[in-house]
Formats: sequence, C-alpha cells, structure tokens
Amino acid sequence: MIMSELERVTEQENETIKQGKCPDCGGELYITARGGLALNVACDCGAKFWVAYPFTAERIAKGVNYAKAD
Repeated sequence: MIMSELERVTEQENETIKQGKCPDCGGELYITARGGLALNVACDCGAKFWVAYPFTAERIAKGVNYAKAD
C-alpha cells in the first residue's frame, strides 16, 4: 500500500534496513532509485523505504506482511 506521507521507521526497523533486510518480512532489500545521498530501496513483499544516512529511514509503502497496528 503506497502511503500519502512518509512515515519514519522505528530504530529497530532502521537497524534492519541498514543490514539490507526488510523489516516487514525479512527479505533482501534492493535499490530502486538513487539521487545524491538518498536511496529508495524495496523488497519483493511490496515494502519501500527512503534512505539517506545518517538520517532515519522513512517508509514509502507497507509490505504485505506489515503487522503494525494503525
């Protein structure tokens, strides 16, 4: 599900993303777009994130296994 606004991920999710893993399903993340210091990364489950270290990653889309209560 594509979100209308970016959502900052938790510190635990951010650490998982730094390791190249999807915090929603544990799958491998891959780069979908790059610009300057920022990257968009995605997983096959549908999760997408904006990453620009040292900043905390932000969620663009939720994966199909996203279990966090809204």
